[in-house]
Amino acid sequence: MSDPKRRLVDLVVKVRFRNGKRAFFLIHVENQASRKKGFPRRMFHYFARLDEKFGLPIFPVAIFSFDRPLRPEPDRYIVVAC
Repeated sequence: MSDPKRRLVDLVVKVRFRNGKRAFFLIHVENQASRKKGFPRRMFHYFARLDEKFGLPIFPVAIFSFDRPLRPEPDRYIVVAC
């Protein structure tokens, strides 16, 4: 039985900086084929889990492949402390 909270990212690549040192970062690419509620929060959760697991700089990229968005997609997710 699968865990309903478990999420799989579309693509994560570990890349080495070109400075000749053993320094790495992650590129996370997520394709979004249709508008879905909660997408910014889901991207935040992916970011947080990748940070926790790898502890490397992360560059998230979202590719929106649906025809015409009704409104611009948010480019950030803000967590407000209560």
